[in-house]
Amino acid sequence: MTRQNTVHQESLRSINIGLALQSILLSKTPPNRAQVAASIGAARSTAGTLVDELISWGLIEEREAPEQRKRGRPGKLLVPSSGKVAAIGVEINVAILAVKVIDVAGNVLAKRFIYDDFRGVEPPRAVDMAMGLIEECLGETDAEVNLVGTSFAVPGMVDSQTEHILVAPNLGWPAVDLVGLARQAGLSGKISVFNEADCAALTVSQNSPGQPSELQDFLYVSGEVGIGSAYVTEGVVRTGKHGWAGELGHVCVDAVGAPCACGSTGCLEVYAGQRAMCAAAQVASIEELLSKLKLGDKRCEQTVRKAVVSLGVAISAAMNLLDISTIVFGGHLGRLADYLVKPTMEELRTRVLWGDLSSFNIIPIRLDSGKRATGAAFAVLNQVLKNPAAFAASAS
Repeated sequence: MTRQNTVHQESLRSINIGLALQSILLSKTPPNRAQVAASIGAARSTAGTLVDELISWGLIEEREAPEQRKRGRPGKLLVPSSGKVAAIGVEINVAILAVKVIDVAGNVLAKRFIYDDFRGVEPPRAVDMAMGLIEECLGETDAEVNLVGTSFAVPGMVDSQTEHILVAPNLGWPAVDLVGLARQAGLSGKISVFNEADCAALTVSQNSPGQPSELQDFLYVSGEVGIGSAYVTEGVVRTGKHGWAGELGHVCVDAVGAPCACGSTGCLEVYAGQRAMCAAAQVASIEELLSKLKLGDKRCEQTVRKAVVSLGVAISAAMNLLDISTIVFGGHLGRLADYLVKPTMEELRTRVLWGDLSSFNIIPIRLDSGKRATGAAFAVLNQVLKNPAAFAASAS
């Protein structure tokens, strides 16, 4: 057999293994071996060999099927493995430092949080604190777990080629090589860096690594200190050529407006970001803002109205440009849903060119603490699940 034929066969094998894994991940109910064979158009013996390899790599496992009334022995069901292959997700954000260890089934094997004000904390110090949490999490994680990488979620622009942070204005960070700092601090293995809104959006489009949710096409708009966003189509976060797409918070809604931390003026987050809204309403927190809104406080109502108009201007521009009809509100925008969703929908109806031709909606959600750390871990595990043969080759 020539080397060319050998390479061709290995390539076909890699493709077939990937197809078998995708068949399992995308199935609405756990399939058995026969169903995997039918799904990928392979003989049962061939599919069985592929499944055996995926099991040996720790990516899937077989479980007994629940008892059925039909005759015959029920086949074992194939599901993502628990506690065998996992990734570390780290969120460094303005008000939280979170670390999670998550396996390919989406189980959280360990987690740690620190709630504090991280604005102005120097990057090396933030990485050292993250390393402390990582060590604590690894102390709770079975030593036999295959850790495939660590990913950081940060509120800033990340170059998708170099994975350097170009700027993270809400943290007060200029350009930072976070991967380099993590390696200097002793972190080994594959290290990645992603924008935090992209990571959050990933947890909306996936129920667990590689397994899609019902929402596959949407614009995610998240309010924390500022405004983060991500554009998702066909379940994929679209980050653009350089990884900079989705900066809705820095779309100008008032050319002569207030200055923004990014250096521009009149950005959306100057009017709809959490810090900006609390300052304008003269409250200490979103909880206090909600309480005063319930009492009919005029200043708070004016603050919300300004946020609504600003959101309408920015989101309608994105909708007109991208033809996206589902908007997901997260963070404080989700918490303020009772006061934001209906008036923002009305604002969009006057600004979206095709608003009378097709329906659109806003879906508010509440993400758990450290959800961006979850998304960061998902991002690493998705790469493994997308090309399991390459993962196995690198692990051998």
